[in-house]
Amino acid sequence: MPNSFRPFSLPRLTRPVLIPAILLLSLIPAKVRGEVSIIDDAGQRVTLAAPATRIVSLYAGLSECLAVLGLAGNIVGRTNSDDTVPASLPNVGTHIRPNPELIAAMAPDLAVQFEGRETAQAAENLRRLNIPVARFRISSFEELFFCLQRLGVLCAGDEAAKAGIRGLRERLAKVSVSAAQGRKPKIFFETRYPNLLGAGGGHIVNDIIAAAGGTNCLADYPERLVRISEEAVVLFDPDIYLVQRGDMNKNPSPPAGRAHFTHLAAVENGFALMVDESLYSRAGPQSVAAAENLARIIAVWREKNGRKE
Repeated sequence: MPNSFRPFSLPRLTRPVLIPAILLLSLIPAKVRGEVSIIDDAGQRVTLAAPATRIVSLYAGLSECLAVLGLAGNIVGRTNSDDTVPASLPNVGTHIRPNPELIAAMAPDLAVQFEGRETAQAAENLRRLNIPVARFRISSFEELFFCLQRLGVLCAGDEAAKAGIRGLRERLAKVSVSAAQGRKPKIFFETRYPNLLGAGGGHIVNDIIAAAGGTNCLADYPERLVRISEEAVVLFDPDIYLVQRGDMNKNPSPPAGRAHFTHLAAVENGFALMVDESLYSRAGPQSVAAAENLARIIAVWREKNGRKE
């Protein structure tokens, strides 16, 4: 070191305020530092050093949620069945068996996934690679709004989440006006046939039916999907029979062509209808559109049947 070098020294009065940087960081509130944290619907705390900007979405309904928050552009990976985002985005596999190494290569700061027993292992595989995973359950509109709120926290979309929730609630309020106009039809929602499955009380469809002014035949079953016999459906004798068509129920036969169902009220009155699986069964913001769609169907049913409360 040259003899002429003299270390710079601060005035005496300023020295007491010098604090080691690591200690100073610990004194700054997490929110100021940018750290964000939630508890997801699997009971896991998800903490990020900063709001997520690179997100892998492992469920199309959650991609829709991110779009409501104005964050669709932050999605860097999708599942093979997600048609809500550009097809040019990398395909990471299915929501149950995504490719963890492929996801890790994308360097995401967050993966979001539908909460369920079948997705637990996939989430654990990602966490082992130090990829934060948030899992959300959406089986009702209130759970949808709670999901949006927490996604807003994780992705710096708090204000957008508030606005999105407000808009969805306003649409549901309008649906409720028509829903209160007459008798509530009994509705059976078929998720798969043959080996008949219907939507139970734990399915988003249960809330869709209630919001639109109907009564779900399987509302008293807590399960999401209920295995049920055709004979039991005959006993329910639904006023409206909805058959979803999509990946889970690709080629359903019309109820009118099934021997047990020819005398169902829904069949005889022309209210055995095919509906879009992605609209009704994909839990997310689009579920509000499903309630609007079903409210229109119920309005036609009431007009045709001329029955009021």
